[in-house]
Amino acid sequence: GGVINIITAKNSDTPGFHGSAMAGTESFSGNSDYNGDHEIGFQYKLNTLLGYTHKSGIYGNVSAYHLNTSGFNSTIDTVITPNAYKHADQGDAASLTEIGAKLGYNHKKISAWLGYSLKKASTDIDKGAYADDDNYTLGFERNLLKYGIQTKITKRFSLSAFGGMSSMSRTAENDSSLVDNLNNTDQQYYSAT
Repeated sequence: GGVINIITAKNSDTPGFHGSAMAGTESFSGNSDYNGDHEIGFQYKLNTLLGYTHKSGIYGNVSAYHLNTSGFNSTIDTVITPNAYKHADQGDAASLTEIGAKLGYNHKKISAWLGYSLKKASTDIDKGAYADDDNYTLGFERNLLKYGIQTKITKRFSLSAFGGMSSMSRTAENDSSLVDNLNNTDQQYYSAT
């Protein structure tokens, strides 16, 4: 488990275009089973920012972030009966995407900005402890509108107002799961938002 905190980049005070990009990958190995096999997980992430600042103080930027992980089996199968149905965790995957935009004005005594971001995440989840579910997913979506204005009254005193509005939804969907070696399913469907 973990927490990802994404902070919108501040505008550049230098006039002109500015930007950044970052990409990365990593792989990791899960536990071995009784046959000595290892399951490999893989992750990649991308992060980009492009902005423009005008000499008048008007600025704007757009950003995008994406993280994708193919998970791995974190349990060890201890069933040793030869004909027993074995349904090991197939490696749960997760993804997170966030895009954002910000438009603002920054001058000596006044600054104002308006920003919007959209975040979408999805993950595969299990049926229960040590029980994989091949098609049980949890999704999350958030729309966030933010704004702010600040004015300097004196060198030591300023007046600020900030606000925002957010809408969020979570969706869980389970569309039948394998229950035996013959690829039979439990014929169940569940969805909740």
